[in-house]
Amino acid sequence: GVATRPTIAALKDRLPVVFGYSGDPVEAGLVESMSRPGRNSTGVSMLALELVGKRISLLREVMPRLKRIAVLANPAHSGQRAEFREASAAAERLGLEMKFFPVRTAVDFDNAFNAIVQARIEAMDFFPDSLVINQRKLVAEFSMRERKPAISGWGVFAADGNVMAYGPNFEQAFRQVATHVDRILRGALAASLPVEYPTRVEFIVNLRA
Repeated sequence: GVATRPTIAALKDRLPVVFGYSGDPVEAGLVESMSRPGRNSTGVSMLALELVGKRISLLREVMPRLKRIAVLANPAHSGQRAEFREASAAAERLGLEMKFFPVRTAVDFDNAFNAIVQARIEAMDFFPDSLVINQRKLVAEFSMRERKPAISGWGVFAADGNVMAYGPNFEQAFRQVATHVDRILRGALAASLPVEYPTRVEFIVNLRA
């Protein structure tokens, strides 16, 4: 699965760690820079900022009259602020009103959903991290009940009942992780192996949803 920050932190001082990390590894303190990690960890970051605006554009294509969207994200997730800047810029370009709803725990989702209904939000963009993805079925139930399409960045979000997902292909991304492992086993230092981004992106539409 995608590594969490506490898991990496517990291991990196003892063993080389190769991660598939959902956020910004520099902001999380896992590496010093993407090109020169400088520490005992490296891997693949699933955070692809250039895809953030595209997800909002896809919502607009599905709903040409779309005016109000919600962004739901975990403020504790490294990279969230950068994602928010990209989403805000995309919403402004498209003439959309965007409201932010923070979700820090599973309990926050119900409160956010109630606020979304009150705000007459028409579609939802969920920044992908483990908290959001673990609640994907709850999101799908709300989305279908209220007829508010939702998009996120990992394929399982759409596969388990939501309308769309646009983001990294995890199968390919973890092949890249495996390549890093192979190089370390052959003698390379994790500190000198640049952190990579996924090389393949996938767009998944759940036709039933």
